[in-house]
Amino acid sequence: MFIGRPFIYAAAIGGIPGVRKAIDLLNAEILRNMGLLGINKIEEVTSDLLIDAPP
Repeated sequence: MFIGRPFIYAAAIGGIPGVRKAIDLLNAEILRNMGLLGINKIEEVTSDLLIDAPP
């Protein structure tokens, strides 16, 4: 997963508060997607819930 770049941008533009905001956004996205999948814990993610990204 390529999540490092947004945190570098957040640090460059907003410093520590920017990185915290980026973390909050990522956390909200993960929780929303888990809700859409009908799961409550990350341990419930199984291979049948995942798809390969297009090349």
